[in-house]
Amino acid sequence: MNFDNIIVTKHLGKDNLCLDYLQPIASYPSTGVKKYNLTQKNNIVISHNERENIIRVNANIPYCFLGHNFYSTIEDLTDGFQSISEDLNVNLFDADIQKFEFGSFIEIPFLVKDFLNNHIRAKSMNTRIFERGKDFEPIKNQTHRIKIYDGGYRLKTELSKSIREILTNDFGYNPKGNYIKIESHYLKPETYFKKRNLLLNDLFSIQFTNECKNDLLNNYQKIMKTGCIQIPETKGKLSSSVIPLICLRELGQIYGFNPDEAIKTLIKAIPETILTKDDKKARNRQINNNLKLIQTAGKSIYDISDLIQAKICPE
Repeated sequence: MNFDNIIVTKHLGKDNLCLDYLQPIASYPSTGVKKYNLTQKNNIVISHNERENIIRVNANIPYCFLGHNFYSTIEDLTDGFQSISEDLNVNLFDADIQKFEFGSFIEIPFLVKDFLNNHIRAKSMNTRIFERGKDFEPIKNQTHRIKIYDGGYRLKTELSKSIREILTNDFGYNPKGNYIKIESHYLKPETYFKKRNLLLNDLFSIQFTNECKNDLLNNYQKIMKTGCIQIPETKGKLSSSVIPLICLRELGQIYGFNPDEAIKTLIKAIPETILTKDDKKARNRQINNNLKLIQTAGKSIYDISDLIQAKICPE
């Protein structure tokens, strides 16, 4: 588990920003903001409000300094921001945290497509589907969002073969494995964590890192999952009458209603001019026989809470 993209800001007061290593990429005269790339580091963007002398640093330290974000340590992050601080001649460790991401790659024992299809919604959150992934964002008070996506595809398309070989040799990456990436994106971290004046140095404390780990698990567990019903093992038990009942039972667990009672209520409400009492008894008997073929697994087979927990507390 590690921090990915981090955005910090700092008021420089009477100090000057060192421009020696900055390459201009944009200028906004109406606001007095100039935007730069830190030329010796990959994809580190520096914005400088010259009127107020405030800088904004947007950096994904693992990608910029290690070439990947499969695994990194607090020492890697500290070294990365120390290097940027030296280039800018600014101490960034007392800069204010604006946004950050925290997540982990998880190898899963089933196809990523099946995993994503069975993670469908989260209470009081909007679900956005994008190519090879999903976002879950609160409908109100949008301080954070949860993102899950095909991490294996990202690794294979964004990283060179030589870097993937390093991941295999040094960090146990399995090139034939199925990987998802789960991330918490903190859009207003001070509000979300109820911590005023959250500084970069605070982010790297053991206590706060552990808080982020536990929050990642809590956020994942808020996602509602299908796959809580055991599919009958034989073709003969999986008739066209049983399949809709499986779907109904899944929906009942997700949306909090009793599908068995709903079916009985519907049959009872059908006028006897259409179904007599004996007809209704026969229908109920047939449906009950089909329902006996459906067993509940307790939790979704696609729930990877234990795998995330193992990342939090490795043996």
